[in-house]
Amino acid sequence: MDAFPTPSKSPYPQQPSPALIFAWQSEDPQQVEAALSALEAERPGPGDEPGLRAMMPRWRDEPGVLLRLLEVYGFVASVEAAPELFALLRHPHPEVVVTAAGVLDDIGDARLSERALEEFLRLIDHPDPEVGPSVVHLISAIDDWEGHNPVSPARLTETLCRLAEHPALRVRAVTADVLWRWSYEPERVNALMARLMYAPEPEVCSPALARVGATGDSAALDRLLTLLAEPDPHPDLVLAAGRMGSGSGSRQMKRTLRKALKRLRSAGWTEREPERRVNRMKNMLSLLSSNPLSGWL
Repeated sequence: MDAFPTPSKSPYPQQPSPALIFAWQSEDPQQVEAALSALEAERPGPGDEPGLRAMMPRWRDEPGVLLRLLEVYGFVASVEAAPELFALLRHPHPEVVVTAAGVLDDIGDARLSERALEEFLRLIDHPDPEVGPSVVHLISAIDDWEGHNPVSPARLTETLCRLAEHPALRVRAVTADVLWRWSYEPERVNALMARLMYAPEPEVCSPALARVGATGDSAALDRLLTLLAEPDPHPDLVLAAGRMGSGSGSRQMKRTLRKALKRLRSAGWTEREPERRVNRMKNMLSLLSSNPLSGWL
């Protein structure tokens, strides 16, 4: 077995935790997972980073151990792990791919942003349908990475606008939800959302309606009211009502949407799927309340 990595070149290096040393020494996957869980519970420190990073290649063919390793490594992630993390974006296990991408976001170093954007865009069309939608949020978060960022907000806006018309429904839906609160290039985004608010899929049209309606667009409000008047509207449309009203600042719009939601509740909408719908209805009515303290009560 290789020697344990040196924690730091500092004259006062932090030592690795006993749990990590145990995990390093064990060849038993269950023992390693248990040790990593113990390390997560006590929170790894900087002295654990080199050892955790060095364990990744060894456990590459054990997805269960590798996932725990990546989850724990996220607490102390360093840019030095970038080569291994980029390699893991081609791992055969989809959850490993998504988790490794998330650790790159934990690192959040803008020196990695060009390569990360390229790799994340490749993952949008991953064979596993869960991967693409998960990566959309990571693409939008590149804007927050620290340092001089060669990936400009304009480039990210262009990328997201393109993904909003991707063939896969869930990619379009997640992207539309990201664009609902996207602050860059508002005219371009609003023009796109004005088209998407007529999409037949509620998961796509709902965030578009919320954004466009919040600008005071009467067509968006009318379309949302029409959709809410249908026998069993999608829960995302109720979410759109709360977002639209709270974002607009118009008391009249809030009253109109609040009445529409109350009619829906009276018609038994929440009772059809109470575990999902009761809290959503309550929260959206709270957003639309004329009492500014209602959301805190």
